[in-house]
Amino acid sequence: MINNYPAKQKQNLADAAAQIQQLLQQLEQSYPNATEIEKQSALAVTLQQEIKQNPTFKDRLINAFREGGIEALKVLFGPIGIPIEMVKGWIEAEAS
Repeated sequence: MINNYPAKQKQNLADAAAQIQQLLQQLEQSYPNATEIEKQSALAVTLQQEIKQNPTFKDRLINAFREGGIEALKVLFGPIGIPIEMVKGWIEAEAS
């Protein structure tokens, strides 16, 4: 897949993706025997908490969403199976 995003947008996406990857690794350590559905549920809850508690993470997601729209969300969340509309809803609710 070739992404032709501007440099700033790529950095926002990279920063958000790195934080999400870090959360995934923490969850893997906390729940090593969880099923895929349990992991997705735990990640969804963790992401929602992180959005509420971490202004920097929230800002990165909001900026990535504003700059890249739904395609940015697909890049960030597609591989981990979090429903795009759910994440979009969190971001829009937090941004308003």
